[in-house]
Amino acid sequence: NLNQSSELEKFIFMLSNVSDTLIYNGDLNKRISTNIHIKKRTSVQRLSYGFQDKCDIQAKNWITSKNETSFDLLIFHELLGRFTFPVIGEENLYDLLAVIAYFYSFFIYLY
Repeated sequence: NLNQSSELEKFIFMLSNVSDTLIYNGDLNKRISTNIHIKKRTSVQRLSYGFQDKCDIQAKNWITSKNETSFDLLIFHELLGRFTFPVIGEENLYDLLAVIAYFYSFFIYLY
């Protein structure tokens, strides 16, 4: 797809301004094969988050109740524990994982 290729080129160009670590949603890369292209075209450190096993920061076994979401947090496939936060919905959990990845990239551990 020409449009997808153009978007990928814009993304790769944006990476040239990243000096340290790229934090990205690892569950979305199947749409544009980001991980493959990042490895081939840049030397940027990568840190992914999401629900899939391939992600560096993972939420597993997540359940949402009326007022909160609970999940098992894994970093590089190591279980850190079960956490509960006062957010609901998949998108909010993605946001939370992005924040955890951000702090982890600076070696600021939240546990």
